[in-house]
Amino acid sequence: MPDAGNVQESKGENGLPARSMKQFACRYFHEGSWWGINLSAYDWADAEARAKKLGVQLDEEIGTIGADVAVRLWTIIKNLTSPRGR
Repeated sequence: MPDAGNVQESKGENGLPARSMKQFACRYFHEGSWWGINLSAYDWADAEARAKKLGVQLDEEIGTIGADVAVRLWTIIKNLTSPRGR
């Protein structure tokens, strides 16, 4: 029986999340300078949680990610999180 606290979102084709994602501008301070990155998240609350986990400051929502960008991003994330040597 599935654990209610462990609910996972259903995946669409290619293992991508079925919901569309948005981009958010973030920044962090490193070696005397501010640097910017874009963070992908489902909504502002999700972006806040991801930014906090990464230790970056969330600034603003940029917009929705198109399907082709989402596919590339998903591939990059999967490659970064997969164990090396597989």
